[in-house]
Formats: sequence, structure tokens, C-alpha cells
Amino acid sequence: MIIVTKKEDILADCIADIQSGKRTLEECLSAYPHLRDELKSLLEIATSIQPEKSPPTPEFKQRARRRLLEAMAEDKVTPAPWRVVLDWLRMPVPRGVFSLAVAITILFLTAASGTAVYAYQYSLPGEALYPVKTGVEKIQLTVTFEPEERFKLRSRLAQRRIDEVVAQSNAGRPVSTAVGQSVATQLDGAIKEISKVSSETAQPLLGQLVQTTLRQQIAIGQMLEKTPEGDQTALDQALDVTRRGTLIAQVAHGNNAFLATAPSVLDEALETAQLRLEGTLESVEGGSWTVGGLLVKNVNASSVAPPSGSNVKIEAVVKNDTVFVSKVEPKEKETENVRIQGSFEGTSSDGSAWIVNKIPVTKPDNTTATPAPGSQLGMEGNTKSNTFTVMETPAETDKNEVKISGSLVEVDHPKESISVSVAGTNMQINVSQAPIKSKDGQTMTLAELQPLTEKREDVQAKGLYLKEGKIYAKEVRVAVEKGKSDKDERDKDKDDDDKKAQKVEKTDKDNKDQGKTETGKKSNNKDNKDDDD
Repeated sequence: MIIVTKKEDILADCIADIQSGKRTLEECLSAYPHLRDELKSLLEIATSIQPEKSPPTPEFKQRARRRLLEAMAEDKVTPAPWRVVLDWLRMPVPRGVFSLAVAITILFLTAASGTAVYAYQYSLPGEALYPVKTGVEKIQLTVTFEPEERFKLRSRLAQRRIDEVVAQSNAGRPVSTAVGQSVATQLDGAIKEISKVSSETAQPLLGQLVQTTLRQQIAIGQMLEKTPEGDQTALDQALDVTRRGTLIAQVAHGNNAFLATAPSVLDEALETAQLRLEGTLESVEGGSWTVGGLLVKNVNASSVAPPSGSNVKIEAVVKNDTVFVSKVEPKEKETENVRIQGSFEGTSSDGSAWIVNKIPVTKPDNTTATPAPGSQLGMEGNTKSNTFTVMETPAETDKNEVKISGSLVEVDHPKESISVSVAGTNMQINVSQAPIKSKDGQTMTLAELQPLTEKREDVQAKGLYLKEGKIYAKEVRVAVEKGKSDKDERDKDKDDDDKKAQKVEKTDKDNKDQGKTETGKKSNNKDNKDDDD
């Protein structure tokens, strides 16, 4: 039995007065200033839900009946509305918030009847009980306090929005135009909750966010393939926000300080803010790094920088004029050149340099065309000779294609799958239908991939799609040249040994020559001494 307190009486009176037109929401809040903060959100939820004004559609009734029968077939007992609410709210929360939440939830749940009470959770945007569904979600968020639990709830709600539009699409109905904004609201809320916990606690949550948003991308991408072009706008937006969700999780996993900037999946600038550098780390002075002669200012890195002279590959995102380094890896190939990939922002005042993500780079000598601001650009060159060229840019890909990049950590031959580590989480991808290509375009086998797991080589799985709950890829790219096999490694070791032997031989020869010189000097000195005598 629920004991109704004075707060619940006030709440019930306000709901009745607002719905009957006797008082406005603001008048109710003004009458009880000491309860204003507690009442406002709950009254807004309750007064916005009026399911009796739009009767359930035949389609909704059929779906609700089917869901109910499925549950009964699984020997599930359909609980009473108030029991459902109490099950959700079995957590330690302040008494006042608990009782208010229970009271208001029961109020609008009992507005529905029969099967609809159970099936409202399966309602879709535009249907009679959908406001009840979203209202219950708001109540759940209201009474969930721990950041980790709120993150999990936000993630589930984001997935629920995707599931809803998939159901709409499968039923041949127009998808909700608000799906992108709805998903963004939940993902941004989830990211905000991660920013409240310690970096150690945040790491696994960021990995979960990668998994969630990647699967969402795949689901949306598959929907876009069968959606008429004129109806794709809402889905395009949803795909964009989930991609940014993956990007934010990856960057924050490598550099937790990035979360302090309050990144949002609605921020389109994030896509052009990505920066990649390859070259020799010449110096690190405070927040300034010099890589291959290029000066990178305002660097924020979560780990200690590699020693000067290291050949490195750096991944970062530029936000608020700060370069948030998310990944620094050693690069075996020694070269005096430096590579930079980023967004073209314009030219220097004297026209001698191109600005790529805040970094001035000598204007390339293999083109006269100036890119459009915001264009993705790759350049390679040498700051000592002041010569740079524009690298060949990759061909345009299908905007709906879903891909993921990470480190190759496992090859499962029986299952014909690989595991790719992204933001600390391993994604298993079936590659039975995917050609595997090396950096130089040659075909590779799973057996040839196996040795690459030891060095956790970079790998990219493209054209991802879901089949029976598993992730499949249409193509796999590995960031190594197939020619550099074990034989090449042995040849390289042999070359190194030969060089060492030659160096030792040269040293011995120099020592012998030096010895002869010293002997000659001694002999001359003796002859001179004899002459003097």
C-alpha cells in the first residue's frame, strides 16, 4: 500500500486543475514555491500525456496483442501497472522523489486500460500511448542518480529510438523525423554521465559506447539502403550523430581530458577536427610538439610523450584551439619526411603556407589548385628543403557505409572472424564474405593475418552489416604491405647483421691502421733518437 503524502495531494490537485483549465502550470508552481523544482518537471510530463484524445490504431492493437501473446507463451505474468513502476524504482532514492514519481507514473498508467497498459512500451512515435512511453522514461531518469546507471539507461534509450524507426520502416510507415535529435539527446546525456566519473571508471563505459553506437550505425545504414532517397534526411542525421558518438568515445578513451570540453554528437565540426601526423618527434617543450619540423601548439596528451628522436604516428582532435592527442604509436619506418592529414583552413597571410588544423605547412609544389575550406587534405614533405606535395586522397565512399578502425588482436579461423580492439573493447567481425587486402592492394588470408596480432597491426573493416545478430564486413584493409613477410623480416635482420659486421670490420681496420700509424711514429722517433746520438 502506498501512503499518499501532502506532496502527492498537491501534485494530484495541480494536474486536475491544469487539465480542467482552472489553473496554469505557472500558477500551480507559484502557489507552492517550496516545491517548485520538484513539481515542475513532473507536472510537465503529466500534463503533456493525454492518450485518451487519440485512440490506438488497429495496427498498434495488433502489435500489442501479439507482444502480449508472446509474453504469455514464455510463461510471463503481465504485472499490474503499479507493480511495473515499483519494479523499476527498486533503488535507494529520497523518499519525496520516490513517492512523487510513483504517484505521477500510476496516474498516467491508469489512464490506459487492458492490454494497452502492458503494451504502451511497444508504441511507436505518433501512436496514442507513445507519450506515456516517453513519460515513463523521464520518470526513470528522474529517479536514477548514479552516473554509471544513468549512462546505461541513456544508452538503452538511444537504442530504443533506433529500434522504433526500424519497426516503422519494417511496417512500411514513414520514420520519425525527430529520430536524429532524439538519439542525440540520449547520446549526449550518456557522454555527460561519463564525464562525471573517474577516468578509470570511464574507460569501460567509453568502450560500451563504441559498441552501442557502432551497432546503431549498422542498423541505420541497413535501413538507408531500402529507404527512398526523399525520406532519408532524418536517418542521415541519426547516422551522423551515432558516428560522432563513436568518435567522441575513441578520443576520450585515449585522452579523458577531452570530456571536459563537453563534446556533443550534434557538433558537425568534430568530423573535420581530426588530425593525423607521422614523422620524427624532434622536441617536446610544454604544450608544444615539433614533429618532422611542423610545430604543433597547445597539445594536450594524457600520457608522457615519447623521447625526442622517436618516429611516431599521432592521432588527435582539435577543439577549442587545443590539440587533444588520443593516440601515439611508434612508427618503425625511418624517414626525414613528415605526413599530415587534416582539414584545410586556408592560407597564411603571405600565401606561402597552407593551414591544416591550425598547423602551417609549406604550400605544395605539385598543385596550383587551392582546396575549399573544410576539405580533408593529406600532405607529405620535408621542412628542411621546404618541399611538400599533396598526397593522393582516397576515393569517395558510400556515405551510408559503416566502417571501424582499430588494432588487430585475434584471428578465429573456425569462425572466420577477427577481433578488432577499439577504445579498449574488442569487436568481433565475421570476414567470411570479405576480401582481405594489404596496404599495397594484395589479397591476404586469415593465416597471413595471424602473425599480425602480435604487433596489433592497424586494421579497418568496411561495409559492416548485421546478420543474425553478428557483425559482418564486406572488405578488410590491413595497414601492412604483404611483401613485408617473415622472409622480408629475415632479410632485414640479415641486412642489419651485415651492416653490424661491416661496421665491426671497419672499426677493426681503423684500429689496425691506427696501430700501424702509432708503430710508424715510434719507429720514426727511434730513428730520430739514434741520429741525435
